[in-house]
Amino acid sequence: MTDGEHTAGFGASWDRYVEDAKAAGQAWPGDDWGDETLWRAWFDRLFVGFGVDGWQRAVEIGQGTGKYTKFVLDAGRAELLACDVSQRFLDLCGERLVDDVAAGRLKLTKIAEDDPASVRDVAERIGWLGSVDAVYSIDSLVHVPFTFFASYLLQATEILKPGGRFIATFAHGLTDAGQRKLIADVGRVVRAGGRPETGCFHWIAPELLERTAATIGFRVEICDADPLHGRDGHFVATFEDPQAAKSARDAAR
Repeated sequence: MTDGEHTAGFGASWDRYVEDAKAAGQAWPGDDWGDETLWRAWFDRLFVGFGVDGWQRAVEIGQGTGKYTKFVLDAGRAELLACDVSQRFLDLCGERLVDDVAAGRLKLTKIAEDDPASVRDVAERIGWLGSVDAVYSIDSLVHVPFTFFASYLLQATEILKPGGRFIATFAHGLTDAGQRKLIADVGRVVRAGGRPETGCFHWIAPELLERTAATIGFRVEICDADPLHGRDGHFVATFEDPQAAKSARDAAR
């Protein structure tokens, strides 16, 4: 099975997730992941600690209904491009942050899940290549195979300005809580037969992420387990080697 086959229809799976959550009475699907204390702690560590208040442009991958989108917009004066494979999540984020959309600070766009240049091409269309302060993704890349994570890192090398940051959470397979979830999910995930599964995590070790980021031109600042929740991984890297990034892009098929 190829990576493309593994995630085919993933956007549709998230659309169904949203519909089910709305039917169950959730105003903003995705807000049931964690709580305000956890969100704020993550935002302080991953964003405030890396200059979010001074960002001019940022790109978010998998914004959901926009809780971190709102944190970033409220923290400073940045313009934000939010990209998602789910049209339903995009619609709800637009409803939640309607004033920011109207003011031109928030742009929402659907991306293709099987296009290795999807985010990069959107950034090019709006004239943002090489000028973005941060590309980030919270609670989204845990659900995709690592090759897809690497694709977004590689795309970010064309989107970020030198010194720009890539910020993300990842499915840390070496934490105690990660191991417990991995084992608990075995039956459900295998019975799904590789079909898109919104609750499925794709577990990696931080060493893999660190090595890949370094190979394509990033200096890793944080790559460890969230100190509050203790399960998911936290990742922050600074883009600093355009030549390494170009070599990696040239080698990518």
